Amino acid sequence: MTGTRTGISGTASGPLTVSVVVPCYNAARTLRACLRSVLAQTYRPVEVLLVDDGSTDESREIAAELGCRVLRQPENRGVSAARNAGVAATRGEVVFFLDSDVALAPDALGNAVDILATNPAVGAVHGTYDTEPL
Repeated sequence: MTGTRTGISGTASGPLTVSVVVPCYNAARTLRACLRSVLAQTYRPVEVLLVDDGSTDESREIAAELGCRVLRQPENRGVSAARNAGVAATRGEVVFFLDSDVALAPDALGNAVDILATNPAVGAVHGTYDTEPL
């Protein structure tokens, strides 16, 4: 995060921009629900980036159909490598990682950004998982 902010409405420099990075490997079964939850956020991300980690299913097509940017890894290298590639390709001030089998509550991004923007000493925010997965 750069600069000093005073809330999610921002200051003269504007609100914080958020890039959502979704690492993915053969996640077609849950991916649509995951990405739709991102697209339904009350605090809109500047981009949603699916990092396809060598999938052989229709994960890339689902992400493209929903208007998400797709970064294709030529081979499966694991979730950490996919996250690193995603971070390197983002343009937001805040990077929000989301696993492809998780759906966000509609205010998840807004809550995270509010914490970051109003608490300069905070450098990271994380959520909790529901007891019932996608």
